[in-house]
Amino acid sequence: MPRTALAAVALLLLRPLPSHALFHLAVIDEVNANAGGVAGQQYVEIRVLNDSQNLVSHSKLSAFNCDGSFNSMLLEVPSDLGSTMTSGKRWIMATSAAAAGGITPDFVMASGIPTGCGMVCWGAPGLLPPNPPTWDQTNPANYTDCLAYGSYTGAPPMKVGTPNPDAPDDGTYSLTRGTNTNNNANDFDLACPTPTNFAGAAGSFGACAPPTTTTTTTSSTTTSTVAPAPLTGKTFKLSVKLGDDSKKKMTALAKDPAIAIGANGGPDDPVLHGATLRVVSDSAAGAFDTTYSLPAGPNWTYMGKAGQNKGYKWTDKLGTITGVQLKPGKSLKITGKGAGLGHDLDDDPNPVTVVFTIGGREQCMSFGGTTRFKADKSYAAKDAPAPGSCP
Repeated sequence: MPRTALAAVALLLLRPLPSHALFHLAVIDEVNANAGGVAGQQYVEIRVLNDSQNLVSHSKLSAFNCDGSFNSMLLEVPSDLGSTMTSGKRWIMATSAAAAGGITPDFVMASGIPTGCGMVCWGAPGLLPPNPPTWDQTNPANYTDCLAYGSYTGAPPMKVGTPNPDAPDDGTYSLTRGTNTNNNANDFDLACPTPTNFAGAAGSFGACAPPTTTTTTTSSTTTSTVAPAPLTGKTFKLSVKLGDDSKKKMTALAKDPAIAIGANGGPDDPVLHGATLRVVSDSAAGAFDTTYSLPAGPNWTYMGKAGQNKGYKWTDKLGTITGVQLKPGKSLKITGKGAGLGHDLDDDPNPVTVVFTIGGREQCMSFGGTTRFKADKSYAAKDAPAPGSCP
């Protein structure tokens, strides 16, 4: 092999890659097939769900017909995005600046999103979009995410679930993602368009009144009425570093067959309705009481295959509560870090009570048990029996 070729291979092997997937932790966030009421003015907005999801070159945006057959490729993304990619950031593919409400689209696409009914898909298979992109673009399963809408009758890929009954073509509203449950019918609603490019500029099509909806309700309630469940606490730890609140940490683990969840899509589903976490110490000297909100949305995901009820997972690497795993009949695991944590360890906080609430289900642990305290450093507990009741 020539020396120059060997050098190129060495550079490729030594090139650092992000620890997470490089483009596919992202979802279609907003679609408009008739932007501003002008035929052919269209856009698709993508929202990333984790950092470093910027290597999008050679991913594809494609359209499918009402029956699920392939219509056309609207764009092969020609380049990557900037390196300042953080969770929640958006970028946009549009037919023109006018289609994007006057802002510069990150990439210019061809018009072709079907009106009335159809499906749009974006992405590619693998950790990096293959180059050359010779994969089967007619198969929706090869894409990262899809949105099916209107009277779509094709076989929907896994992340679509049930197609959304509305279509993004009335000239006023976009189909906009509100949640991320892998079910288009639940996740998207008509809303005033808010196209946003990678630079953070937001487009506008003038004044827009949010759509009105009529909801028929029955005698169902918005939350369940399940008795609070005291749980056995396996391990718990708080830690601090004097002078640097960003180093605070918290972990909690319960293992108990009493851990329970409701049905996916029900009133106790945190993907749809969120959850709260309360951490409280009633110690005379080391008291604290902090409640953390874990709102509904894409930070929550279902565990197990589609249609199963294996539990819920919260992930927010930039937040205070960084992770929650709730597995019915098995375990509840919680992790947190940073200055947003409400505890200090000037004095012994024993015991510390943890209350986790989803809908009407309250589950709690009281971490006395076997404890160890180091002032201004750490508090640890293990093998804590279930409390007599939840606070």
